[in-house]
Amino acid sequence: MEQPLTLACFYSGLVICGACLGVRAEEAAERAPAKDGLEGECILETVNSRETIPLAARTAFALEAGEGGAGPSLAWGASLERKTPVAEILSIQFPLRAAPRAPLSLFLRDGTELRGAVPAPQNTARDKPGDKDSVSFLAEGVAAETFRIPLDHVKGLLVHAPLDAPAAGSSPPTGAKAGRNPSPASPAQSARLRNEILRSRPRKDLLVLLEGGKSPGVLDSIGKDGVHFSSESLGDVHVQLDKLRSVILAELGDDPKAEPKPAPAGNAPASVHVLLRDASTVVGTLAGFEQGHVKVKTRHLGEQRLSLERVVELSFRGGRLSYLSDLEPTRVEERIPLAFKPNAYPFQRDLSVVESPLRIGGREFTKGLGVHAYSQLEFDLGGAYKRFQATIGLDETARPTSNEVTGIEGAVTFRVKLDGSLLLEKPMTWKDAPEAIDLDVSQGKRLVLEVDCGKPEETATEFNSVLDRANWASARVVK
Repeated sequence: MEQPLTLACFYSGLVICGACLGVRAEEAAERAPAKDGLEGECILETVNSRETIPLAARTAFALEAGEGGAGPSLAWGASLERKTPVAEILSIQFPLRAAPRAPLSLFLRDGTELRGAVPAPQNTARDKPGDKDSVSFLAEGVAAETFRIPLDHVKGLLVHAPLDAPAAGSSPPTGAKAGRNPSPASPAQSARLRNEILRSRPRKDLLVLLEGGKSPGVLDSIGKDGVHFSSESLGDVHVQLDKLRSVILAELGDDPKAEPKPAPAGNAPASVHVLLRDASTVVGTLAGFEQGHVKVKTRHLGEQRLSLERVVELSFRGGRLSYLSDLEPTRVEERIPLAFKPNAYPFQRDLSVVESPLRIGGREFTKGLGVHAYSQLEFDLGGAYKRFQATIGLDETARPTSNEVTGIEGAVTFRVKLDGSLLLEKPMTWKDAPEAIDLDVSQGKRLVLEVDCGKPEETATEFNSVLDRANWASARVVK
């Protein structure tokens, strides 16, 4: 049954209406970097606890096989005396340190994202056999050697900035060079394009130009000099990389010849996502630890041996942990009083409601849901989960930018309901720091996340929905 308009949202119509903790590696450049060397602490987050580990101990990690049908365990500590079942681990987080980020992201179909560049060809022959069927990519944050990746394994390519953009601190171009290229992609644009690459399922390859135009067609090749693309609107064209925003490849059918994904041992998580300092993410199954390195068996890159010196976070997915942004809500209710069009601000997965990176109080999150009040998202848990965890707060874009702040902008009330029972009600404003929540949802079936219009100050006489941009950051359910 349609829920009646709440009092808070009703009164907001009387005023002007407006629109594993996972931290991005990009945030490293904005925070005080940790010192070089094995100093500080990392965090081991499990379904039941959060423990700090001296950073030097990360060289002493080991993966031990389980006994009697049990899954593997992570051994750690000075003498590897501590044991934690891998199936219970949500994430291992390391202190962030700034690292240079390459201008290109290459997305693979197994979820891996490589930050790097397309190197110059070793052979000057442009039509070398096999060139059109694969792409050479150098991701120095992952491996020293150049990867040769079949195009069938590639999901997309994202250009974060023009490849000829001036270095930081240098003078802008002048004369004939001035104004030659459109502005580089902003962080918000890159975030939107990244989400589109990860989530879209186009029937044809899609070319997104720097000027903003899009053209469906067929990608022929990716090289140092650009991409070759065929379409009805453009014909057969060669586009330089610095003229591109992104390329999104068409969804492929199941390959009967493809090797089956290895099944996780025992109760081990199905996959591990390794976030690196340069913002690369390597996805695969955990194969072990060795001399300060983590070994990950990937679907498209084979086994990768990654130095823990470069790791920001190991995040375990698909076992006992499920992010709500990876699930489909069974019911969505969204409205803004007196908005000029219905559903003007639909919820976003892994982005804020205005399609920028999820940020609360200076922290940036890779996973979560961005919404605008009034919003209600319902998920079917089927009684399979025990905990609901998230970090809640208003997105940084909810901060008023006007010199005259009325005091009624950017205020909401978060509510969490389970099978009709209220588990949490928390009023928050744009001034509030992010707040972590951890709720018992054992045997629950219907989880409802609600964000209502708020009344930010006791002295305020009106409710308002202006800048009510709220985030359910790292929203997840745990078995």
